[in-house]
Amino acid sequence: HGSECGHVILEMEDGRLCATGQYGTAEAYCSATALTKRFLEEVEAGRTTSVLSRINDPAQVTPLVIGEEAEKGDHLAVELIMEMARYLGVAVTSAVHVIDPATVLLGGAMTFGRHSTRIGQEFLHRVRQEFRNRTFTTLIDKVTIDYASLGSDAGFIGAAGCARRALDQNLPVATPAT
Repeated sequence: HGSECGHVILEMEDGRLCATGQYGTAEAYCSATALTKRFLEEVEAGRTTSVLSRINDPAQVTPLVIGEEAEKGDHLAVELIMEMARYLGVAVTSAVHVIDPATVLLGGAMTFGRHSTRIGQEFLHRVRQEFRNRTFTTLIDKVTIDYASLGSDAGFIGAAGCARRALDQNLPVATPAT
C-alpha cells in the first residue's frame, strides 16, 4: 500500500470526524470537504460572509467560491483557509519527519490559484511557516515546499509516468485488489 498522509492524526482530543470514521485526521482538517464543512458551521453560528451573496443555499458552497471570496478579502473565507494551511503545515511536518523527502509538492483543489493569487501565496506561506515553526532546525532549509507545477493533474500524470516506465522496463504492473 502507498502512503496515506491524509490520515495522519493531527488532533487527539475532540478531533473532527473524517469520512473514514476516524477522528482528528489531516483529511478532516485539510480537504475540500473539511473547508466546506467548517464554512457551514461558521455560517450556522451566525458569521457573516460575502460568500452568501453568491449562492442561494449555503449547502451549495464550494471551496472554489470560498477561495474566490478570500481573494477578494472576505474575512471568514481567509480565516478558514489560513486555519486549514496551519493544519496542513503540521501534516507536512509529520510527513517530512517520517518520509524525509527533499521536496513536498501541494496539488489538487486546495491550492487556491497557487502562485497566481494573493490567497494562494498566503496559503503556501502559512504552510511553510508552520513547517519552519515545528520541524528540526537542521531541516528548515533542506526541504522545499511548493505547489505542483502540473496543478490538479499532477497525480494522474505521475501515475501515467510510473505505468509507462513499468511497461518500458517490462516490470510487473500492479493490479487492483478484488
